Amino acid sequence: MKRVGAVFGVTCALAATAYGCGSGSADVGGGVVDGPEPSEHLGQTSAALGGTVQDQVNSSCTTLSVLGLSKQIVDEVNCLIPNALAPVPDEPNLVKSSTTFAFLQPAAKDALVKVLALNPGMTLNVNSMLRNVVQQYLLYAWYQAGKCGIPLAATPGTSNHEQGPAFDTSDYNAWMGSLDSTASSGSAARTWCTSTTWAPARSA
Repeated sequence: MKRVGAVFGVTCALAATAYGCGSGSADVGGGVVDGPEPSEHLGQTSAALGGTVQDQVNSSCTTLSVLGLSKQIVDEVNCLIPNALAPVPDEPNLVKSSTTFAFLQPAAKDALVKVLALNPGMTLNVNSMLRNVVQQYLLYAWYQAGKCGIPLAATPGTSNHEQGPAFDTSDYNAWMGSLDSTASSGSAARTWCTSTTWAPARSA
């Protein structure tokens, strides 16, 4: 399975939170592909959930259960590495699932926005974008326990989604040519991870 380059250390950002925002270094490594996130189901809503991350492993089937912590991690990453992650704007032809944490690396966000603008008559359905280490931990724990319908999950720290260069779509075949063409014509080189995940690799 092909690994995607150009990643930065989210786990390093977590360890540095006690020291406040300062200069951080970027790691270069790779990520592995994993499956989609579960949709919010089983009567669980993010507003009703609380407690620890382990509590969410035991009682939840949605990454929305750690939404507050996920936002805090994005803020900390952007504090340590300015503009490392960018919010993906709402677009008329972009449909995000209820669990999509809509952040990407700036190059990936720009490529996505560009391809959406070039194809106004098409709709892109996205079920996953950024997934921080805590969200990935939930998916991996559910996968290991055979819970929540998770067919595949990468070990935390190895997923393409944890660094923000990738998104999952069920519309791969319809959008493959446009995504490939847009990434190849810009500064981001194309990298296909699986039939459902697309990630432009960050330039060196």
